[in-house]
Amino acid sequence: MKNNVPHLAITDADAIHEYVFSPHELRLVRGGSRLQRQLNDEAGALAGRFDGETIFAGGGTVLAEFPNKTQADAFCREVAELYRKKTVAATISAATIAYPNRDEFARVHAELRNELERKKQTRPGSGSDGGSPFWVSCEACGRRPASGLAPTDKKRICEACRLREESGQRERGSAADFQEIGQEAQPENYLAIVYIDVDRLGNFLQRYATTKPVYRTLSEKIKNAVRQSVERGFGGVPKREELLVGGDDAIVAVPAQYAIGFLRRFAKHFRAADFSPAPARPTFSAGLVIAHSHYPIAEFVRIADDLLKSAKRLKDADAVDFEIVTTSMTGHVVKQRETADGRERTGRPYVLGDVPQPREHEKGRDVESFLELVAAVRGLKQSGAPLSQVKALYQIAYKGVMQSELEYLDLLSRVEPEVRRKLLRAVGPRLWKQQDGRAFTTAADLVELWEFIDASETDD
Repeated sequence: MKNNVPHLAITDADAIHEYVFSPHELRLVRGGSRLQRQLNDEAGALAGRFDGETIFAGGGTVLAEFPNKTQADAFCREVAELYRKKTVAATISAATIAYPNRDEFARVHAELRNELERKKQTRPGSGSDGGSPFWVSCEACGRRPASGLAPTDKKRICEACRLREESGQRERGSAADFQEIGQEAQPENYLAIVYIDVDRLGNFLQRYATTKPVYRTLSEKIKNAVRQSVERGFGGVPKREELLVGGDDAIVAVPAQYAIGFLRRFAKHFRAADFSPAPARPTFSAGLVIAHSHYPIAEFVRIADDLLKSAKRLKDADAVDFEIVTTSMTGHVVKQRETADGRERTGRPYVLGDVPQPREHEKGRDVESFLELVAAVRGLKQSGAPLSQVKALYQIAYKGVMQSELEYLDLLSRVEPEVRRKLLRAVGPRLWKQQDGRAFTTAADLVELWEFIDASETDD
């Protein structure tokens, strides 16, 4: 009977981004993030109460083994109740599966993951309690009825946000709000949100973690590599915030000009991490959004998620896509870049570092290196390139093919020799690069990044 054989159980927090980022104040976002991390640790520790063994706990997910189905199901119910009691609003999905043959861990685990995904797809949405003439909606998240006043600003908040507030108190050196982080920026008040995620982790683990011990080892190493690379990536950033750091992803906030340095240091440490016994390391992708610090945090994260998906289109390489948001944006920012004439006025998404060969974008054009572009922009700034001439590149890129090429060549003829050399490195001898009948340019990207690159920074 199934109840008499060992079972694997998996629990996974639902809609973590929705829960953490529905409030717009930093202290509540911080509190929601801390609660999720604490709950994940507590859920992992619960397995022992039901004679279970935790295989992995991280990023909102707990995978554990139990002597039978009864204990596995009881564990899942207890984790769901734990989330309800500690957050009011956060929920989990769970699944169990018989595990009679210890030599089939990879197959059984894959089936368990599929069952979990099926349950997530069929679960009812969390929705919102909406408005009513009989109650006032929470002024922090707007999703539930207010039940009291926040002790910090006396706003009317719901019970879920009160629990977030209790957990989100500032630590020494942390920022009071997103605006305080933005005040450290150049230009002032611009905030960067960086969303990093390990690529196709499920496929990576299925390929290399064929036994339970190897799965436990690799999962922990990946979780630790992400967390340690985030910590080292901050370097000397004066004000920053870990908004969410899980088992294989991270979302951080930094003053705008520090975002590129953070990405470079993260990549350096992640690539140097130990992923044995796997013979290779997983790649990662990043979505980078820069906007005014008053821009809604939920929109920051939504756009970063869109950019992250775009970056993931570049296979087998660390990749990044970015957006500088100057006005309110709706819909998918990546789709809005498409043009009717087949030209792409951007080099995005970019491979983060060196471009492996061969390396092609899914649409057929060559892929540029983001860090090489950054280094070229820094070189242009150091060479004293006139800002008016640099900004002209943006307007040139939005003209017809022949006219833009003519104006670019004219610009190259008028600048100083050192500036010309740097422009040729950043953009090329021609404005438009051709590949398989398509044209793209990095000129507009250069202009957009200009204000957020520190000319004195090194690539170390």
